Amino acid sequence: MTKALEKLMPMSTAQKFERLQNITSIDLMAYDLMKKEQYNSRITEFVFFSRVVEPLLAKIKGQTAQMMKTKLYVNQSYMDMHKAVSRYEDMNLQHYTDMNSGELVLTNPDNAEVFNSLNDVAGKLQNPYIDIYHWAKGELFDLKAVMNAVQERNKSEQAVKDLEKKKKDTE
Repeated sequence: MTKALEKLMPMSTAQKFERLQNITSIDLMAYDLMKKEQYNSRITEFVFFSRVVEPLLAKIKGQTAQMMKTKLYVNQSYMDMHKAVSRYEDMNLQHYTDMNSGELVLTNPDNAEVFNSLNDVAGKLQNPYIDIYHWAKGELFDLKAVMNAVQERNKSEQAVKDLEKKKKDTE
């Protein structure tokens, strides 16, 4: 019964801290100010880096989206052209060849390789811009996630400073 109650009751800050320390295996006694300054400088460098990279990634994503649409239309047009040429030959079979299918180019039953190869090419057309678009989109999400983590870290640091100031004022 007590374990069920423990699950329902929120953990105290000390319990959360102890659990986090056990999970991450971080020894706070070995944590010195020199390392903290190194980490702070790395975080600052990352923030400046992200401010430069984020607009570039957004631009890549936007331009790639346009190229992706264009390539999709090109692929669709290729398939439509193949269908139109085949239909043109079938519709004009009576008029130009007097129903002699051996005179046809694409839909000639004796030359099925041409028709099949055109179908294969039309079916295998891919859009390489899709991968680039999703890469840029994923990088933007990752960048935003890390920036959110940095903001939360800054909020935590500010809260610690405020508590230390409050402690000094109380003393």
